[in-house]
Amino acid sequence: MTVLVDFIIVGVIMCRSVLRCFTQFQSAASLQACGCQAIACLAMSDQNRAMLLEHGNAGVLLLSALNMHRDDITVQENACKAISYVVRSDECYQLEVVQNTELMSWLLTTLSMHNNDEEVVEQCFWALRTLASTEEAQRLLVNFSWDPPIYELAVKALDNESFCSEEGVLSSACGLLEALCSSGKCTLVIR
Repeated sequence: MTVLVDFIIVGVIMCRSVLRCFTQFQSAASLQACGCQAIACLAMSDQNRAMLLEHGNAGVLLLSALNMHRDDITVQENACKAISYVVRSDECYQLEVVQNTELMSWLLTTLSMHNNDEEVVEQCFWALRTLASTEEAQRLLVNFSWDPPIYELAVKALDNESFCSEEGVLSSACGLLEALCSSGKCTLVIR
């Protein structure tokens, strides 16, 4: 019992410390990249994930890192990966992110700006796939005002010859398309 209590206390301290550093040094891209990676690792634990969302609003911090460091590939990749882990078990938070057009625009700007970087594209698609876990979120994502539409970005990645041998990009693009259509209330017609 003592070991479990110690583990939980250490998790709380680590989450707070990482989030504090992440918040204090928002302009330092290298620290943001490391912070995103640390948040992704911490979010693998259900208890840590809950703390990251409850006490630190980690999802918004990660999306802010995407926005502030648009040209830094490492920040973009690590932030998208961390978003997938942080929001994966919290449908209310997923919907909150999807409903926030500014946050969604930051995520989609990442995908648009780095559409030839395999790692960024893969992690961005996984983040979008994770966000599309409820019917309401799927509907919002399909109808989100973005040019080109989200589903078209996934189809373009599947058609991109440079990604043909990249299993991660292909599986994440297919996963996103599957999520967008899984409710049965959305039908994508690919021309």
